[in-house]
Amino acid sequence: GISHSIAVNVYETATEITGVLSGEKLHWTKENSPYKVTGDILIEENDQLVIDPGVKVYFVGNNYIKMNGSIYAVGTKEDPITITKAASYNGSWNGLRIGGGSLNTTDTYTYNSGNILKYVNFSYAQTPVELNSPVFVDHCNFTDCYDSVSVSRGSVLINNNFENGISIYSSGNIITNNRI
Repeated sequence: GISHSIAVNVYETATEITGVLSGEKLHWTKENSPYKVTGDILIEENDQLVIDPGVKVYFVGNNYIKMNGSIYAVGTKEDPITITKAASYNGSWNGLRIGGGSLNTTDTYTYNSGNILKYVNFSYAQTPVELNSPVFVDHCNFTDCYDSVSVSRGSVLINNNFENGISIYSSGNIITNNRI
């Protein structure tokens, strides 16, 4: 038989996202993936950005996602979330800036509700994540970034890979079983 291969430019079929998000734009699904970030993004106070397993997010500029609300980004071991730069972009993107929401845990290590990043792979960011509010960060990889993850308020960081390190600016953080 004859086999055919077809090259598809993933960025032509991507869901473009930018600006202040509201309504259905606050839920990023695998079906609408990949997402192409074309400008800075703002999640307002009292809103929550939900990112489903398997979602891929590509930045095409030096932009960031600022969370004045909360984030629920939970991938799985088999289907992680990927946040990186587009192959066509030669620079770095400017990271997630989490400054809203809260965190509720049991026994410190058990997530109940609030801000969470689980099974998320971050790459090619300037500062991949700035934690200015408590966040539960579990099984995330931070690779090929230019700066460290910045932690400023009572976060829980377990089972992560920090290739470029972490910078801690406050007490009350739980940091367990990480590769730094």
